[in-house]
Amino acid sequence: MREEEKALEGAQAGQHELQIEMSIDPFKAAPVYVSAVSVGKKLDHPMVFLSFFAGSSIAITPKESRTYSTLIASFALEPNHARFLYEHLKDFLKALGEEV
Repeated sequence: MREEEKALEGAQAGQHELQIEMSIDPFKAAPVYVSAVSVGKKLDHPMVFLSFFAGSSIAITPKESRTYSTLIASFALEPNHARFLYEHLKDFLKALGEEV
């Protein structure tokens, strides 16, 4: 058996877990303005779906406007990914003085 096959087999059996944490320079990241967030769950296969939308109101007539939203990102998170995101969002809110 080749080394790649052994590594893949071990990863599928849950023997190897890799978690990467990285920081991003906020001055090099482009801001994305999110106007709506959608959350869905699939409990038969533990997963949460996060979708982010950006949108704005566009004037149709002087008295009427319509909001258009565009899907800008969508993620399917398994429990360990959700836990990782939760911990970092919690730390972020605590750093802002928010009660969590």
